Amino acid sequence: MAAKEATAKRRNVFSDNNVYTRPTGYCPPVAARPMPIASLTLELAIEHAQSLKDRRQAVRSLKDKLRHGFNISVAELDDAMVWNRATIGVAAISGSSAYLAGQLREVEEAARRIANGLGCEIVDSFIEADVELPEG
Repeated sequence: MAAKEATAKRRNVFSDNNVYTRPTGYCPPVAARPMPIASLTLELAIEHAQSLKDRRQAVRSLKDKLRHGFNISVAELDDAMVWNRATIGVAAISGSSAYLAGQLREVEEAARRIANGLGCEIVDSFIEADVELPEG
């Protein structure tokens, strides 16, 4: 009996014993509207890279600068088989598909500027999304 009382006391939302207690395993309802998810893939040409170390330095710098400037996830998608090429993936989620489309366009423009400063070139880029993104 004492164990049941102790468990009930731990589940109290407030310190008063006569206050609402959460049922065990309770999860609040989730919104029925799905959140749009989109990804941006960037193909880089790193012409100045003479070694894997040069390639890694350029890729890491680009990834860090994109992460700091935007609230996005960034990862290197390929293995380092070729020193002067790299593929970077960017993923973002938002409640608004219009905001998501604009954010990924800004990320792509920023990536082009940053890559230019690092001596790289973005040779290809494409956006994929689970919903239709507005043009503009």
